[in-house]
Parts: sequence; structure tokens; C-alpha cells
Amino acid sequence: MRKKNHTRKKDSGILNILYQDFKNNQKSKEKKEIKQREDKVKKEFGKIKQKDKEIKLKEKELLRLEELIKLKEKEQKLISVEQDQRENKIKLNEQNQILREKEQKITKKEQSLKEDELKLKEQNVISKENDLKVANIEQKRKDKELKLKEEEQKRKDVDLKVREEEQKIKEQRENKRRYRKQKMLDRQKQLDKDEEALKIKEWEEKFEQEQKLIEEREQQKEIRLRQKELEQLKLRGLDDQQIQNENSSRLENFNVEKSFKN
Repeated sequence: MRKKNHTRKKDSGILNILYQDFKNNQKSKEKKEIKQREDKVKKEFGKIKQKDKEIKLKEKELLRLEELIKLKEKEQKLISVEQDQRENKIKLNEQNQILREKEQKITKKEQSLKEDELKLKEQNVISKENDLKVANIEQKRKDKELKLKEEEQKRKDVDLKVREEEQKIKEQRENKRRYRKQKMLDRQKQLDKDEEALKIKEWEEKFEQEQKLIEEREQQKEIRLRQKELEQLKLRGLDDQQIQNENSSRLENFNVEKSFKN
């Protein structure tokens, strides 16, 4: 039993050793595989890194190329700008040249204008001097004319005064003549009036006399007629009262007719 146990223990020890070796081998294999894998991974990672580096390099190269392109474009633009600037400068120089030529022409014209202005001023001065001389001569002539006019006016004033005096004397004479004539006319009118009044008075007196004669004749006729009528009334046998009434009526009619005639 002890041998069996010992054998078993021995066998189990061998198995353990074998198992342990197997395990160790397995571990070793696993480690190798792991290491191989790690190496492979490292290689792959290295390749990836290399590719990344290459890609990065390519990207950098691309960026550099892009920058170069941009730089070239900028340089081209700068060249174009410089070209434009040179052309503009040329144009500006040409324009400046034209402006300088124009300025020279303007300067010449201004100089010519100044000379003309100077000549004109000189001519104006001469003209003003001549005008002043003419004005002095004209003023002297006007002074003479004014003096002559004043003398003429004085002479006219004297003549006017003489004429006014003559006119005044003439008017006084005319007024006296008119006064005398008017006085004579008034006297004649008064005489005519007096004569007319005298004639009217004489005519009135004559008319009154004639009227008195006519009235007297009428009265005499009326008296005679009344006497005849009284006689006839008496012959008709009327009393005194009736005769008196009849006489009153006839007398009223006679007075009315007489007033109407007058």
C-alpha cells in the first residue's frame, strides 16, 4: 500500500512536473506568440506610424506646395500689381508730363495775360489821365457855361423885372381905363334907368289919368243908367226898400266888374 501510495505520489509528482513543464511550455509559447504578436503589432504599428509619417510628410509637402502655389500666386499678383503700378507710374509720369506741359502753357498764358493786364493798366492809366484832362476841360467849359447862364439869368431877371414893371404899369393903366369905362357905363346905365323910370312913371301917370277918365266916364254912364232904372222902377210902382235892394245888388255887381277890369 505504501508502495502504491508512493508510486502514486511519484506518478502525481511526474504529472505535476509534466504539467508544470507543459504549462511552462505553454506559457513560453504563449509568451512567444504574444511577443511575436506584439512584434507584429509593433511592426504593423511601425508601418502605420511610418505611413502616418509619410502621410504627414505628404500633407506637409502638400501644404508646402499649396503655400508655394499661394506664394507664387501672391508673387504673380505682386508682379501684376507691380506691373500695374509701373504702368500706372508710366501713365502718371505721362500725365505729369502733360500737366507740366499744360502748366507751362498756362504759365506762359498767365505771363502773357499779366503782360496784357499790365499793358491794359498802363492804357487805363493813360486813358484816366486823358479822361481827367478832358474832365478838367469839360469842367472849365461847364463853369464858363454856368457863368454865362448865370449872367444870362441875371439879364433875364432884369428883363423880367422890367417887363413886370411895364406890365404892372400897363395893368394899372388898363385898370384905370376899365374903371373909367365901367364908371361911364354905370352912369349911362343909371341914366338909362332913370330915363326908363321916368318914362314908366310918366306912362303910369298917363295910364292912371286915362283910367280915371275911363272910370269917371263909366261912373257917369252907370249913374245915368241907374237914374234911368230908378225912373223905370218908380214907373213900375216899386217901393223904396225894393229899390234900395236892387241898387245894392247892382252896386255889388258893378264893384266886381270894376275889380276884374282893374
